[in-house]
Amino acid sequence: MRFCQAIERPLVDIRVLGKSELVRIESRACFFATGNNLKLTGDITRRAVICTLDAKVECPESREFRSNPVTMVLENRGRYVAAILVILRAYIVAGKPSPAGPFGSFQEWSDLVRSALMWLGCSDPVQSNQVARREDPKIPGPQFGARLLCWSGRVRTGCQIHCQEFSYSGRDRTRRTFRGSIICRAEQSWPTRFQILGKYLARVEGQIVGGLKFCKVIDSGGHAANWWVERCGSSGSSG
Repeated sequence: MRFCQAIERPLVDIRVLGKSELVRIESRACFFATGNNLKLTGDITRRAVICTLDAKVECPESREFRSNPVTMVLENRGRYVAAILVILRAYIVAGKPSPAGPFGSFQEWSDLVRSALMWLGCSDPVQSNQVARREDPKIPGPQFGARLLCWSGRVRTGCQIHCQEFSYSGRDRTRRTFRGSIICRAEQSWPTRFQILGKYLARVEGQIVGGLKFCKVIDSGGHAANWWVERCGSSGSSG
């Protein structure tokens, strides 16, 4: 959380090392991370721009270069800075056409830097956020959308169901189909599978895929939860 705050906020509260004390500082840092097959998780995915460097050789660290790129940039820093300012100024003079659209927490950057690059014909840098989200191990995969559709198709949206109702075999075809698609990965006996399902639903609660999401309400005793699939923007009472 602190790392996410440092990325997007001008002021951030950090803990003094070895103490339970917070101090507020200005955050002007730009963070970079490099590695092989990195995976971003959680809130950091929407705060990162990803690029891929492919040297197309087995040992990229042993490559020889005709020039030093760092030295080249430092020696010509003024030219690079001037070129960047010309791009931004040209975009402003043109009336900021075709803005990129909303991008929470980074709207000023999106309205100027991102939009100017897209105006020049460059790819949208925010597209890399979608790559990070798809590869985030904490975000439900493609099967999650199928489970939402199965629930809404067999149980209907807006209908509250307790997980334990699907813990018994029975002859009901709807329940058999539901069990087969939702909790087929469970190998325990049926009396404990509803507990596995409950933990799964708690982990994916509120995640929206295809306009659907899982919701819950706790019973009057404060223990068991009833679950249902709700269409986003609706009251959850559709059939």
